[in-house]
Amino acid sequence: MTDRMSARSFRHLVTRAQADCLLAAVGGKPVGYAALFYRRRARVARLHSLAVDPAAHRSGIGRALLEASEAAARSQGASVLRLAVRQDNERATRLYRSSGYREIGVEPDYYADGMAAFTMEKNIASG
Repeated sequence: MTDRMSARSFRHLVTRAQADCLLAAVGGKPVGYAALFYRRRARVARLHSLAVDPAAHRSGIGRALLEASEAAARSQGASVLRLAVRQDNERATRLYRSSGYREIGVEPDYYADGMAAFTMEKNIASG
């Protein structure tokens, strides 16, 4: 896939004050992460990226990272969590929909390879 976060962007994420990077590990080995961005005094947080090692798919790690992301966003004062997901990523789209996210739009040519993205959001105020 061509939508992976660069090492430079990832370093910036883990050092910036208005972001969180959550890590999932099994047996001390990283198996997934979620990256969130916040704007000062904004009620909307953005889930920038959520990824799980393919060897750990179907283990509940993606859902656990999503729930932890919602909690982290609430702790920063957000009442809405927004995200973009590749239209061809059926696994992620199912996860988000089953977790209460609703589609609010489509962004054509969102990814470097020209793939469009669904934009989705969830009211997380009452966690």
